[in-house]
Amino acid sequence: MPKIVDKEEKRAEILDAAIRTFAKKGTGGAKIEDIAKEAGVGKGTVYLYFKNKEEILQHILMQKAPAGKEVAHKILMSSKKPEEKLKELFKVLAADIENQSSPPEIQFEIFANLVRGPHKENLSIEATLFRDTVAEIVQQIKGSDKRDCQMIAAGLLSLIHGVMMMWVIDKESFPIREMTEKTVETLIDGLKKEK
Repeated sequence: MPKIVDKEEKRAEILDAAIRTFAKKGTGGAKIEDIAKEAGVGKGTVYLYFKNKEEILQHILMQKAPAGKEVAHKILMSSKKPEEKLKELFKVLAADIENQSSPPEIQFEIFANLVRGPHKENLSIEATLFRDTVAEIVQQIKGSDKRDCQMIAAGLLSLIHGVMMMWVIDKESFPIREMTEKTVETLIDGLKKEK
């Protein structure tokens, strides 16, 4: 009797193996054969689930995106003050970064690979959606035009990526949740002064 395979479970196992392989060899040094070996499957099995390494990289990077969108929407629609919405949104983001299943060092490497590849458009769409969510909250605080708020939101997201980089370098000296909170509070203070 043939063995019944749970396809979602097998896909998840391959992704976990890919994360471990990328952590050991880097995204450039890792090959599909290495991922297959780490997953305990044949190379052909990996190709049943993913077209190529770039698709694996995209899945790893985007694995939390649907949940993140749902949380962002819930925060945006809440009856909280805009300042509290912004703080909560970035608190959740910092917690997600800290609790990633893959090491944050690998997230940067994956992101860099995808930006150079055919999945750049997907990343751009996700980044734009998140920027627009943040911009909507910024507009509620600042009260200025949409384009101005989008620029502020993009700047804040860039700052948070910098916070993440500092945390990757030295987690002890740069706790991501605390740095994110301070960064967002500083921005909110500045927005209120400009109002």
